[in-house]
This record gives sequence, structure tokens and C-alpha cells, in this order.
Amino acid sequence: IAISGFTYFAKTGVTSSWATFFFFFQILLNAIWSPLFFWKKWITVALVDLGLLWGAVATTIYLFSEESTTAAWLLVPYNIWLTLAFYLNLYIVIFKFFYYFWSSSFCLSSISVFFQIALHLSNLAIIG
Repeated sequence: IAISGFTYFAKTGVTSSWATFFFFFQILLNAIWSPLFFWKKWITVALVDLGLLWGAVATTIYLFSEESTTAAWLLVPYNIWLTLAFYLNLYIVIFKFFYYFWSSSFCLSSISVFFQIALHLSNLAIIG
């Protein structure tokens, strides 16, 4: 990330542009992901942050490519890594949701009632 920024800004200078905005915005989003995920345990908010981060890096790649293809290509492996991180974070969000859903007493009692009704209906079908 730093080498990409250095390459781009060495060529264009640090100017007020959309490329500069998105470059520093993605650094900010990157910096807040770890505290959200590891310290606060806000995994869903961290997932939203990763989605925004992926978009910001993709936009930075596009904007950097207009001035420096080298700087743009240096960010591609990072965006690939963010895709993997997004998938892993999404998996944890989904797993946690289903874990709490299936382990709740309401859900267990609902499942129990469902299976009792299904067992009763199957007994009626066999006997009848």
C-alpha cells in the first residue's frame, strides 16, 4: 500500500483529487477494521467496513491507473486479500447467527414441537 502510494504521489504529487481522497480513505478503513473485529467483537460492523474498504481500494486502483499503472497494479494483491478476508468475515457472521439461532431455547423447543408433530403424523400414516 505504501509503495503504491509513494509511486503514485512521486509521479503526481499530493494534490487534492479523488485518487488522493480514496487512497487515504482506504487507509482509514483499514486502520479501523482490526479494532472493530478483534477488540470490540463487532463482526457485522467489521464486515461492512471490509465491504467499504474493498470498494475504496477498487476505486483507488481505477483512479491510480489513470496516472500510474504500476501504482494501480501494486494494489491488486491487496484487493485479492481483502476478498478473502471479506469471505472469512462473512463466514463468521453467518456461523455466529446460526449458532445463536439454533442454540436458543425458543428454536430448540420449536424444533422439538416440529419433530413431535412429524412423528405423530408419520405414526398416523403407518397405523391408518
